[in-house]
Amino acid sequence: MESRQEGHHITALLSYWIFRVILANKAAFQRGLLLVACVAFCTPASSLDNEKSSAAACPEISKKNQTFSAKKLERDSIIAIEGNNSSSSQLVFYRNEGDYCRRQKIAVYRWEGGPPSVDSLFFEEIAGKMNLITIVRWTINHRGLGTFGNLYQVSAYQMDSAGTVIENNDFLRMGQWTGIDGYSEHEESSFPFRTAAAVRKYLRSIKINRSKPDANQSNGQLG
Repeated sequence: MESRQEGHHITALLSYWIFRVILANKAAFQRGLLLVACVAFCTPASSLDNEKSSAAACPEISKKNQTFSAKKLERDSIIAIEGNNSSSSQLVFYRNEGDYCRRQKIAVYRWEGGPPSVDSLFFEEIAGKMNLITIVRWTINHRGLGTFGNLYQVSAYQMDSAGTVIENNDFLRMGQWTGIDGYSEHEESSFPFRTAAAVRKYLRSIKINRSKPDANQSNGQLG
């Protein structure tokens, strides 16, 4: 049987940096809204993580145990949140291979001023392909810097041609997916994508706008 080295992506929130963006038209940002840059990176696995699980069968679906159906990505598969609200949370994909269960670690969300909490996990089609989307939250409290509230990060993952779940880098360019809801440098800051409903609404609005024909083309004019 042909063996295949399959990597996994570790999404680690190393630290966040708060900065002001100087633009010609500052009025575009309500109340001088601060943008938050979050340093995140993906590192391939140093060893084969997609190996046979120690269990003969994949975990059963259980809201209590935070194991959910991932059939929208692949039939008979499970997505699990392991260690949620601890020093790190892992996003793990289980695939039923018939006589055993294959385990793939998709992402690791690490401590960032507080424990990570995967607040929401849902599926949404992006550019014609089904994606798994997570909303992760950290409670932060840097009163001396005037920065406190909740730090959010929204991520999207999809299946590649080899059957491995990877981070969707195109999604990162579709919006500002990291931000603080609370106060940043003594100024009020609002993050709009705190819920699955808000993320879905935004993504679907992009899809609708992109699908609309150009006004000139719709009138039979090409320029």
